[in-house]
Amino acid sequence: MALISIFLSTITTYNSSNPLAAILLVFFTALVVFLLIPIIFHHRNWRNAPPGPYGWPILGYLPYLTGGNLHATFLHLSKTYGPFYSLRVGQKPAIIITSPEVAREILNERWRLLRKILTTELFSSRAIQLLQPARQQQVHILLKSLYDSSKSKTLVNISESLLVATTNLTSNLVCSKSLFGNIEVRKCLAASLRKFAFDELIDERLEERKKGIKINENERLDLLDVFLDYKIEGNDDCFKQFSRVDIKGVFIVSMLL
Repeated sequence: MALISIFLSTITTYNSSNPLAAILLVFFTALVVFLLIPIIFHHRNWRNAPPGPYGWPILGYLPYLTGGNLHATFLHLSKTYGPFYSLRVGQKPAIIITSPEVAREILNERWRLLRKILTTELFSSRAIQLLQPARQQQVHILLKSLYDSSKSKTLVNISESLLVATTNLTSNLVCSKSLFGNIEVRKCLAASLRKFAFDELIDERLEERKKGIKINENERLDLLDVFLDYKIEGNDDCFKQFSRVDIKGVFIVSMLL
């Protein structure tokens, strides 16, 4: 009460001597109260959210995630809030899971569905056989590159050359395209994994399908086709179809393997 009395007397003093200063004082005081009250009194980031650090209004916990060691920050927070907690990245809600046991319990149904699809559609003996032309092409490109380097007596980084071949083979499995064309593959791979990296590939494939263009004449389905074609076939599946976010997530994991 004493602080409120001092505050009111200060406003009265400013109001009698300088009305503009009084208005500015009230405005900035209200702004400070708006910023501090949610931090002091809020204990959850949104309704029914698990406990977690509240952060700042509008910005959420984003100002504290500017460092490069996000995993260390999340692990440190788990010591306070447990292995399953919430935070806001700006206005976007996020759930952080730092325990393998909790992740397994939450994501088990999706994992089983993904494993079933990958096993039956991509890693079956027929699918591997249909991918043989792509494997032969990558081996041919690699051998030609080595032969050209030997003729010009150019030094070859075998590790980088093999990395190009293997990542291009993986990208053919994912979207039937060779995405990496030079030995700067690590830089290209990092660039391709940015936030909107696979959006263009998805949009391009959707446009090709609309026009009736077949990517693989031997009827081979790549990972993108499989997920775009997926539709629910029973009540035990955990979702009706794969979203764009789901597809991009699987792509990123596939390219990192």
